[in-house]
Amino acid sequence: MVVSNTVTINVIQQTYNVTFYVTDAYTGSPISNALVQMVASSGTTYFQYTNSSGYAYFTGIPQGSYSCSISATNYQTATLSVNVNQNLNISVQLYPQIGV
Repeated sequence: MVVSNTVTINVIQQTYNVTFYVTDAYTGSPISNALVQMVASSGTTYFQYTNSSGYAYFTGIPQGSYSCSISATNYQTATLSVNVNQNLNISVQLYPQIGV
């Protein structure tokens, strides 16, 4: 007699919330409509635009490493690496483009 058992394991991937706050580096004023992009090592890209208060909210972001870029009209693009393993609040200052 042969007895066969099948075990199913469901892996639930942990997800987190990531909030970016984007301001002008000189005035401290919030920058609205800045594009915030998060690119996972797998290539999956998430993006949001900042609201009128300078915030971009990401929900349900899987744990992992991300390359992030933040850009806005008349500002230099900022880049940073983020390791998401908890809920995060990230402040970013953008510098105005020279000659604009």
